[in-house]
Amino acid sequence: MHYGPWCYGSLFGIAIILLIISCKKAKTKRVFLLFFAVTGSLLFFDYLIYVWGEAYQYYPNIIRGKYDSKLGSYINAVIIASTATLYSVFQAGRLWSLGLAILYTMIEILFLRIGVYQHHWWKFWYTLILLFVFFPVIKGWWNRINYAHRSILSLLTLICCFYAIRIILAFFQYGLLEVRTFHVESIVRIGKESIALNSLILLPVSIFLSCLIFFRINKTWLLIGIVLSSIIDLGFKSLGMISARVPWDWMYYLAADCVSVLAVIYFAKMLKQEERLPFNR
Repeated sequence: MHYGPWCYGSLFGIAIILLIISCKKAKTKRVFLLFFAVTGSLLFFDYLIYVWGEAYQYYPNIIRGKYDSKLGSYINAVIIASTATLYSVFQAGRLWSLGLAILYTMIEILFLRIGVYQHHWWKFWYTLILLFVFFPVIKGWWNRINYAHRSILSLLTLICCFYAIRIILAFFQYGLLEVRTFHVESIVRIGKESIALNSLILLPVSIFLSCLIFFRINKTWLLIGIVLSSIIDLGFKSLGMISARVPWDWMYYLAADCVSVLAVIYFAKMLKQEERLPFNR
């Protein structure tokens, strides 16, 4: 019996519960703003050490093929992000940070023992130290974005939100629906060319479109930005670096950009709201 689906499925279920609790406690939709921002930052960190650094491997055994491990990394980001959100909303202290870091380190060790996760060069004490520092940092992030909607931190928040939403939608496109593939000889050696190239394309797109939204540039430029993103995608296809398996692949790509833009516009409006949150009274 493979424990992967149960283990990762349980983590995802717990993440949803923690997010619901955070919403009820904070009584504000800004909880989702923080959640997606933290998810985006975690996915970028994971992109660096998992895709390029080859630090570890996930074995959720939920989907067939080479993207099963990447799905595990998304679930990992979601559970950590929802926990960090809960920690921030409840304004927990260092003792809770240490307790949560120990808890997730123990879960990591358990996953190693039952074979649903594997270290390459990563060590469990890296997780312990990083999480102990991570949770208070996110709490500070949460407290600051509630009062300064025109700060650099707010811009970073929107970029992370855009990246999280866009990269997840892209994973559905190439990882679950499998309607496109990537071919780049220089990064084929790491066996994660689809993930690597996809992020290399979407990260600058996320930054560019988020900046247009944050600085309230004319909507025409926002439309131009979306069109440019599609042109870049078509350019990679013409170079043979991206292959579409269905004729509507470009429509999905365009729709994913539009959904991400609309979501971040909503989050940007949320940041403008001058409200004093219940737990900060």
